[in-house]
Amino acid sequence: MTDARIEEYEAVELFGYSALFTNDRIDRSTVPEGCFCYDIRYSDEDDAIPAALEPAVRVNHMGTILCKTDFGLQGKCYIIMDENSLNFLGDALDLDGYLAVWTPGNEPKAQTPAVIFDEPMEMTI
Repeated sequence: MTDARIEEYEAVELFGYSALFTNDRIDRSTVPEGCFCYDIRYSDEDDAIPAALEPAVRVNHMGTILCKTDFGLQGKCYIIMDENSLNFLGDALDLDGYLAVWTPGNEPKAQTPAVIFDEPMEMTI
């Protein structure tokens, strides 16, 4: 597991909200207060297509997201994703850089996904 404070991230938009992405698994104990950490599960058919945003992923882990947006995922909840849910912006950024530029109110007018599933996602292994 990687320390969130020393990782180099890719700047992304997740459902239209600014966030940080890494392919690594982040040690949740190193995530600063006020940040949210989620994992992205990739599709069974294509490991380049995100399938779901979850609190933690063990199988089909595509990457980890850090953000200031609370998507309301606790326990075994998840949000279905598609190829339009995650947009890579092409910039490298560390956590301190993200936190320095992020302020409440500077987020785009994004649509939080309407459907949050509260049962485990079924994946083939």
